[in-house]
Amino acid sequence: MSNEYDVIGIGFGPGNLALAIAMEEVLPGVKARFVEAKPAPDWQDGMMIHRANIQHHPAIDLVTPRNPRSRYTFINYLFENGLLFKHFNLGLEYPLRKDYARYIRWAASQFDSIVDYRQRVREISLIGSTPGSQGYLVTTEEGASYRGRILVLATGRTPYIPAPFEALGSDRVFHLNHYGHRIARLVERGATQIAVIGASQSAVEILLDLCHRFPSVEPVSYLRHFGFRLKDTSPFMEASVHPEHVAAFYEASSEDKERINDDLRYLNYSAADMDVLKDLYLTLYEHEIDARQRVTLLNNHVIQGASREGDRLRITAEGRYRRDRDERMVDAVILATGFRDFGPGPHQERLPPLLAPLERHFQLDARGVLHVNFDYSVSPRDPGGSLPPLFLNGLCEASHGISDAGSFSLLSLRSAKLAESIGRALGQRPNLPRSAAVSPGGASAQGGRDHA
Repeated sequence: MSNEYDVIGIGFGPGNLALAIAMEEVLPGVKARFVEAKPAPDWQDGMMIHRANIQHHPAIDLVTPRNPRSRYTFINYLFENGLLFKHFNLGLEYPLRKDYARYIRWAASQFDSIVDYRQRVREISLIGSTPGSQGYLVTTEEGASYRGRILVLATGRTPYIPAPFEALGSDRVFHLNHYGHRIARLVERGATQIAVIGASQSAVEILLDLCHRFPSVEPVSYLRHFGFRLKDTSPFMEASVHPEHVAAFYEASSEDKERINDDLRYLNYSAADMDVLKDLYLTLYEHEIDARQRVTLLNNHVIQGASREGDRLRITAEGRYRRDRDERMVDAVILATGFRDFGPGPHQERLPPLLAPLERHFQLDARGVLHVNFDYSVSPRDPGGSLPPLFLNGLCEASHGISDAGSFSLLSLRSAKLAESIGRALGQRPNLPRSAAVSPGGASAQGGRDHA
């Protein structure tokens, strides 16, 4: 037996949570249902590392840039939980990640009546044959089914697993998403030589956690370049993720998008903040004066291959300049290697995996990649054809720029744009404040770089 809704949201992380808040505030009466594979609204639960912070201003939250008067702001979370003055007294530039995760859970708990957790979507199919009667049927592996006029996909991007590790099939090789869930058990089982792949903020945080929490572990850090790079935190560069730049990026040619991304790469990728870099450097220095150099930094090396040998893994890497060969055995591999974006490249995806069975219905660009409209909607393949409204929430960095996916920067303003388009599709006019009713290219907010 199916449940029928105006809107079905797949995924209930910060993206669709912000949308649920927006619809409650500006589209009351819309019948929505969200399905989430996790058992609870745990944001970045695999990376709840001691003292890790969120890397963005606390007011770049689920709602403030869209509606600072909302009861779902981070400040109101602190107030309602008796933490306001304690938080003020910390003097932190950026809140603890644990605190922000608690904020996400607090906000999400107020929508429990419209969210089904532990429901992993198995299939999305089209229903209805005529415009106005069309919609989506969403079925889950647990046997539930949902019918909706509008679908909003907010599943997050697919983790990027480098080719040498794709086929290993070992529980000792995993993406950073699973770090917090697996590392303690691995160490308890005797893992001491642990490889960390990547040069991201997360890679540095993981190295620090391994050093501080597990005295027996001797990490090996694989870097393609000379060392860990400082993030580009210039306020002039960070202004590039302000909302007024979204339209310019969207309208740019593919070649110009690549150039823009090259310029902005170190705002968010393959780089880390100064606090963790200093902490790691100090940790390495302390190891040296203690005559126990636990961390191996294998810089300027490219991994050529990886194989299993019993419970251990052999990694082969080649130096980029001296062409020397390094081969060593490790007990586990942690991949701090980021996520796949939309595109035709070997590290990219042409469309979200859940939508692959429906590909023949969608408009693709000249490269065979899913075309996404400025309002985050997807168009039918045939110009005269019809497609029930389908929106992508937090998946569109390739088309909308670095502030869209993996970031809180414009999450709240994106929810306003989505609510506006959903209201239009349902024949309703959302009650948006003037500043939020415009496109994300016409408002103003400070940027942020944390995964959403």
